[in-house]
Amino acid sequence: AQVREKMRELIKQIILTYSAAKTFPYIQEGLRSRNNRTRIECVDLVGFLLENHVSEVKSLYILSFCSFGFALKNA
Repeated sequence: AQVREKMRELIKQIILTYSAAKTFPYIQEGLRSRNNRTRIECVDLVGFLLENHVSEVKSLYILSFCSFGFALKNA
């Protein structure tokens, strides 16, 4: 549990150092993981991004879902 907490804090520091635009795609990739713990951690990070970078994440979120919907439509 301590390792997970330290990793969570490290990821949050990385998010604060770089922009949400650069880190969001990696977190989004983790949401697709087959590992349930990974998905839970990524959902928590999305919540962190929404609390701290609302406008930046909102635009990225809309763009990612638009492209995801387009990919499903053309599949």
